[in-house]
Amino acid sequence: MKKYFILVSAFIFLFSISAFAGKITYSIDPTTATPEGATVVTKGDGEVVIFFNVQAFEEGMVFTFNLDMKAKGDSVTFPVNADMKIIGNKKHADVTFDPATVTFENLDESVSSLVTVTLQSGNYDKTKKIKIKFKADSEKGKGLGKGAGVKIVITKSATYEEFLEIMKEELLEKDE
Repeated sequence: MKKYFILVSAFIFLFSISAFAGKITYSIDPTTATPEGATVVTKGDGEVVIFFNVQAFEEGMVFTFNLDMKAKGDSVTFPVNADMKIIGNKKHADVTFDPATVTFENLDESVSSLVTVTLQSGNYDKTKKIKIKFKADSEKGKGLGKGAGVKIVITKSATYEEFLEIMKEELLEKDE
């Protein structure tokens, strides 16, 4: 019985810590994206995925969007600085953030960064999609985690059906 009580107590303690731990939430308004026609989906785990569908990949192509972020949680010590950090493959693309460091002042205020993706030179004949993942990497000791993050998926597809299939694959993909 004592072991059971200890396990239940440990579970409640861990749950209470995670319930009050802060995190960053992300959102993208697709009307801020260029080229036009981007699709934005928020997955159940909180990851935001933005899809761009193009007919061909070309060196120097530019994709942009405004990223809005908020700090959530009861135990966050403000202000909190966070650096935008690539966490996934950025093969074929250069990614910049303006600003590259954001400051969360409180729970009510969102912060924004302009995300720009530029395709590098290279042979794209066999490339069907380009994926980039990133998060806001918050400073330590402030009680704010990173949150699920953002994934950019740029597809080269000939048909709408192919684009929908790629979207489905990406949305069902588990974190790597």
